[in-house]
Amino acid sequence: KTNTDLHAEWKQIFDESWRQMRDYFYDPNMHGVNWKTIHDKYEVLLPYVNHRNDLTYVIGEMIGELSIGHTYVNGG
Repeated sequence: KTNTDLHAEWKQIFDESWRQMRDYFYDPNMHGVNWKTIHDKYEVLLPYVNHRNDLTYVIGEMIGELSIGHTYVNGG
């Protein structure tokens, strides 16, 4: 039997999603957005994530702060 700490896993997924945008977004200035501040703004929602769909929604809202139309988040 395997026990998975879903909240720890979701935190890791959240952080890696944020980091991927930080490292690979085409505009190194992140469209003028303070990307660290955005991380912190959405990270406070993680304790309320109780389903993978909730996490997808939070990540989508976070990435939406970049105001770009061709970024997408799909379920895991």
